[in-house]
Amino acid sequence: MGDFERTLGKLEHQAQSGIPVTDAQRDQLEAIQSKIAMHIKVKALNMAQVEFVDLLRKITQTIQSPLSAPSTAAGPAPTAGPKFVE
Repeated sequence: MGDFERTLGKLEHQAQSGIPVTDAQRDQLEAIQSKIAMHIKVKALNMAQVEFVDLLRKITQTIQSPLSAPSTAAGPAPTAGPKFVE
């Protein structure tokens, strides 16, 4: 990660100074990015982030769903009143 940050910072500074970034420098940065992306812990982090965002989306949808929707988990709806049999 340190190599990536150093290289990225160097290229950003170079670009801000008006010096164009060479193809070799872009290739070097892409190679470092590929190494990072292939690391097992980075893959696990990315998967965890995707799962977390999906969970947040589900929570948001649940919170935003209308409260007036009938709930079948509560049982049948109440009747009009008691019925007497004669």
